[in-house]
Amino acid sequence: LEADDGAVRRKNGLKCGYLEQNGGYTSGNTVIDEMRAIFAEDFAALEKLSSLASLLSVTPVGGREYFELCAKIENTEKFVSARDSYNAEIRIKTVLNGLGFSDMYDRVVDTMSGGEKTRLKLARLLLEQPDLLVLDEPTNHLDISTLFWLEEYLQSFGGAIFVVSHDRYFLDRTVSRIIEIENKKTLSFSGNYSKYKILKAEHNARMLKEYEAQQEERAKLQDYVDRNLVVQVLPKWRSRAATVLKKCKFSKSRASRKNRPSLNSVTIYSPTSACWKLKISTFRAEGKR
Repeated sequence: LEADDGAVRRKNGLKCGYLEQNGGYTSGNTVIDEMRAIFAEDFAALEKLSSLASLLSVTPVGGREYFELCAKIENTEKFVSARDSYNAEIRIKTVLNGLGFSDMYDRVVDTMSGGEKTRLKLARLLLEQPDLLVLDEPTNHLDISTLFWLEEYLQSFGGAIFVVSHDRYFLDRTVSRIIEIENKKTLSFSGNYSKYKILKAEHNARMLKEYEAQQEERAKLQDYVDRNLVVQVLPKWRSRAATVLKKCKFSKSRASRKNRPSLNSVTIYSPTSACWKLKISTFRAEGKR
């Protein structure tokens, strides 16, 4: 799997297993031989151990050859013990029987249907025991009995499992964390699917409350701005404002003393200068309206 963006960090020796939703499986081997191939080193070690034991039984005790054979047997025993090689055949048959292949050991892989091949690929991945197991809709080709068996098996799986599935009941029984992808963002929720639904509802309620509080604060700020709004004039408009002021000035002799002017002032604010006022006088001239 290649990332579209970002950085991927892997530990040294990391083993990943990936089950595609409709992944093909091509092989001319039988089912049992294909699974035994996974444990080729284990069966080879067991065969070697048996051969060494046979040689040791006919080698005189106390000689150099005898001690060399003992050392080889000891090293091989350590290898077999570390890999649990004695139980390799049991593990193979346990997984095959659990996934519905109990009567298909001698079936050639290439003669199987697509669903059977996908199940066999899943069986192979489980036997390989990778550090990270990625499963894309693993329940698509399983009946009820194999589904229950897989749920039980995955609960005791030693590695990490990343599952993409629409089966909520399967997720409830197998996962401990849900990752949701929404609006190109990811959210992580601890617990199975049922727990996720509860946490998601709480998350949505919390986000709604935060949004309403934000809108209320925004309305308060807008109201403050509306009540304290001033007309902003850029410096290039100052000359035009001066012209308007000049035209609005009249000599005192033309104004009626009886009808004193009523002054209306408009505050004009310039970002680069102090606040100044434009006063416009309105009056009734003599003999005219």
